[in-house]
Amino acid sequence: MNRHFLHIAALLILFGCATAGQAQVSMTLQVPPGGVLLKKQLWAMALVYTGNTPIYTRVSLLLTDASGSQPLLTAATPSFLLSRGAKQITAADVSPIQYQYLSPAITDRDPEGFLPVGAYQACYTVLAGDEQSSPLAEDCVQFEVEPLSPPMLNTPADEDTLPTTLPQFTWLPPSPLNLFSNLSYRFNLVEVRPGQNPSDALQENLPVYTNRNVTDIYMNYPASALSLDTAKQYAWQVVAQNNLQPAAQSEVWTFRLKGSGQSYPQFNGNYIVLKAAGEGAGAYTVANGVIGIKFYSFDKDRYTDIKFFSADQKLVTVANVRIVNGTNYITYGLGASFKSGQLYFIQIKGMNNIRYTAAFRIK
Repeated sequence: MNRHFLHIAALLILFGCATAGQAQVSMTLQVPPGGVLLKKQLWAMALVYTGNTPIYTRVSLLLTDASGSQPLLTAATPSFLLSRGAKQITAADVSPIQYQYLSPAITDRDPEGFLPVGAYQACYTVLAGDEQSSPLAEDCVQFEVEPLSPPMLNTPADEDTLPTTLPQFTWLPPSPLNLFSNLSYRFNLVEVRPGQNPSDALQENLPVYTNRNVTDIYMNYPASALSLDTAKQYAWQVVAQNNLQPAAQSEVWTFRLKGSGQSYPQFNGNYIVLKAAGEGAGAYTVANGVIGIKFYSFDKDRYTDIKFFSADQKLVTVANVRIVNGTNYITYGLGASFKSGQLYFIQIKGMNNIRYTAAFRIK
């Protein structure tokens, strides 16, 4: 009977010690709430231990999206000694840290350890030693990773007046690029009403044209889109996206077209058919400044360059377009680089390196 009583008493003492041990460690997270973030910055914290005897501890991390529904990575430190008092922790203090990646959005391919742009939740657990044990402390923090620099508009210049109804828009990417795991852009163009602020126009007006998945840092206004009006002012903006989620937006710039009285060419519906090199075809005649191209692709869907050459094989311009498997119909505004009466060649190279070409003159 005495032995049984002593056994129960020992268990109660051990349980009390374990419970007291759990209350002896507190954690204060120091992860910055926003800005550019490296994986090593996730380990900024302070641990306070009130026990008298040093203990070995380790810290585990679960990183999810901001909602907490999508696990992105887990990580764990090796065991380290925690003595009485406050201990400031950094990644260098608890290395080597073991990471396990649970989503293609975050990988170990970035040697600098940048986290992709997005909103996150980081949950930490302090455990005793390497063995399975009840948590000594737990806490979570939410933070955002934002690019240092948003995309910057390049051409056309702000408040410029353009000589063409089919302008090309260009911009500079956000930086640093390695913050983005899957960078694309959303392009927005709206009309600015008289007396309206351009930024308000982008928020309030229906878009004249929008493209939600631009993968390059330029875009040609398509001839198939709504014709731009010489009497109106337009505002445009690009939004950088990571995995199609908005991450950073550019400024809002405006432009106009040269005044009424000047006529602008429209595509007349006659497509130039590209053929494999060596099949032979006569030269087409383009009656205005918009060219239509018909091209059958045997390859998978992709983006590729259409190259325009002069008769002496000098490159005139390049347009990057999306090509789908099957028949493609492409329109392109030729612009001032092309002269009337001159002979030009179009070229698209297939994934098998076969060149598809056609020749044309501008009437």
